[in-house]
Amino acid sequence: MNMTDNDFEPLYKRQEGDSAFDTARKERLKSTFDELSHEPDWSGFKDYLKAQLGDNMDKLTPYILNDMRNKYHAELSMNSLADKVADEYDRFIKDIKQQPADRIVETAYEIVQKDDIREYCSGTDYVLSQQELDELLAADNLLDRLYDKWDELSEVHSLYDMDMMLEETASDLKAERLERERKAEMSESKPDDLTDKPHKPMKHGRR
Repeated sequence: MNMTDNDFEPLYKRQEGDSAFDTARKERLKSTFDELSHEPDWSGFKDYLKAQLGDNMDKLTPYILNDMRNKYHAELSMNSLADKVADEYDRFIKDIKQQPADRIVETAYEIVQKDDIREYCSGTDYVLSQQELDELLAADNLLDRLYDKWDELSEVHSLYDMDMMLEETASDLKAERLERERKAEMSESKPDDLTDKPHKPMKHGRR
């Protein structure tokens, strides 16, 4: 069921007898709605609010609204992450099918592990931070990175601990990005060119 902007009006419309606290809360809520209504994904977020709150819409506060906004974006990013990993897995399998039979046998372990990672990313309720999601979504060959990390962790963790694989991969990617940015800044800065500076004659003291 799609919601119109007017569906929210009762939530922040002033009523006779409202206390100063209620009036201030409704004004903040209206202001928040006004800001969000100009966002490009406003229509989708309205449907998300309806699905999440249902009959509890009257319990909505500015804090809850902003919190749900963050969760909505996190869920969208998690869906994008699942799609990205699934697409990379499909390409991986397509490439494997073109390999000789002995190569396919040698890759059996990798196939199974990458399939487990794909299933985990598509079915998990675990939500990473937006920064972690951004790092993962920006990565090239993400499935390979996740596989390498999981191969490193799988000896001490079970499939239920794949959230750690995602977190640590995101942390590695962030560290690599920051290092690239640091090197880029260093290369842009101009070091002193000592070769162009005239050399002063050395003074020799008496022996």
